[in-house]
Amino acid sequence: MADSHYFLGIPLDERIQQQLVLVQEKLRRHPDLAYKNWTHPQDMHITLKFLGPSADSTIKELTNSLQQFSQKDCFSLEVKGIGFFGNPQKPRVVWAGVEKTSPLAALQKQVDALCQTFGWSPEYRPYRPHITLAKKWAGTKKVNAPITEELALGNLEVERIHLYQIHPSQTPKYKAIEIVSLK
Repeated sequence: MADSHYFLGIPLDERIQQQLVLVQEKLRRHPDLAYKNWTHPQDMHITLKFLGPSADSTIKELTNSLQQFSQKDCFSLEVKGIGFFGNPQKPRVVWAGVEKTSPLAALQKQVDALCQTFGWSPEYRPYRPHITLAKKWAGTKKVNAPITEELALGNLEVERIHLYQIHPSQTPKYKAIEIVSLK
């Protein structure tokens, strides 16, 4: 049997989730937008580190080490703006923006460093925090106007990080198997 897939991320509170559902509903009405996957509200998160397929023994070791983050202070992020990744006429991902604060950048670097000690490769790409709203372009025509919107959903209090296991055939797809509360 293949190893399960995992990632570390920041969960969203219900208020932000519900606001993003309203944004998704608006985007679904856009005449040029068509996606195979619209993110389930309970699957919305901010990724810190994608781990991919991982052995149970390595995940267990990582889980034990994650408690070091319980000494980190809670912090706040602003959720604002809509953007995309990929070709603007056929964007592969539509996302909500997340303010890249110093505490978030530091947490992401520390998570990446911890994961390296267990054999995961370091992340060399710049960290671009976001919340995926839709992915896998399925349109037949090009988007005439870029998918960007000034949007201010308010602050998200970052109080926890989760180790998620991915269940592709379930809805929601992501299950938190370890929760670390920040102080």
